[in-house]
Amino acid sequence: MSDIHQLKKALDSLLNQDSQQDREKNWLLEHADSQDIKNLINKLSTRDLHVIAAIYQLQPTPAKKLPSALKLSQPTISRAVSKLANLQLLSRYKATQNSKEIIVNLTNMGNQIAKIHAQLEIHIDQKLTATLAKYSSEEINQVTEVLQKLSKV
Repeated sequence: MSDIHQLKKALDSLLNQDSQQDREKNWLLEHADSQDIKNLINKLSTRDLHVIAAIYQLQPTPAKKLPSALKLSQPTISRAVSKLANLQLLSRYKATQNSKEIIVNLTNMGNQIAKIHAQLEIHIDQKLTATLAKYSSEEINQVTEVLQKLSKV
């Protein structure tokens, strides 16, 4: 198998983890403490979880700040915010200073999911640190540089 074919296969495997039932979601389901939270997590995509995590860090925040914070398009954010509002994971309201500006804030259930997601991020960081411990900073930087270049292909 050629190097390029192996690289493409490895990248495909990495990118395909972002599915409806990926390891991230499975971890969240295992660590959720109520069936209501588990039911909601099952309805969320990885993107939805990242939107919840960003709002958790920024809340309350104008919805217009989310595209740049998440590096996603405005239509993608609008769909995610609508979905999360319909699932009652966030609330939307107009800013008092500017009635055209929409502010988003997580509900209690949204905050619970965000807290579990924050625990997951700590878990991922720990596993990544352990996995990368045998590599030098230079090697990690080289891989990072290659991945950044590949993201522009």
